Amino acid sequence: MSFTPGKGTLLQLSISTVFTTISQRVQVTPPEMENPKIDTTNLDNTWRTNVASIPDGGSVGMILQYSAAAVTHAALWTSFQAGTTEAWKIVLTDAGAAEIAWSGHLEKFSFGEADVDNLVLATLMITVSGAVVITP
Repeated sequence: MSFTPGKGTLLQLSISTVFTTISQRVQVTPPEMENPKIDTTNLDNTWRTNVASIPDGGSVGMILQYSAAAVTHAALWTSFQAGTTEAWKIVLTDAGAAEIAWSGHLEKFSFGEADVDNLVLATLMITVSGAVVITP
């Protein structure tokens, strides 16, 4: 059995059509996808029935050690302010460097506490728009 460690996982944003790794990543939460149900139960049924709707890519989260001087962090801020839909991908650390790719916009951009004993962290949330593509 093989395992995929989290250390080394890349989060990339397409900047000028080049996938560029976001620097100083602390945590990346891959898409939280779901396939919602549609209730089809009627008064003739003796059990509840349902069918699948269409998949929803959900959202992707990240936590960064924030630096306004980092080129990729500046690009994130610009994208957030513009509300643009961008191309994103996560590259995993397995032997085949599996990728999870999607399009989406930055929905949330927030900062954690700034105190003496910690780094300033930024927490960002990307809303997925359209299909999520996973390649081995």
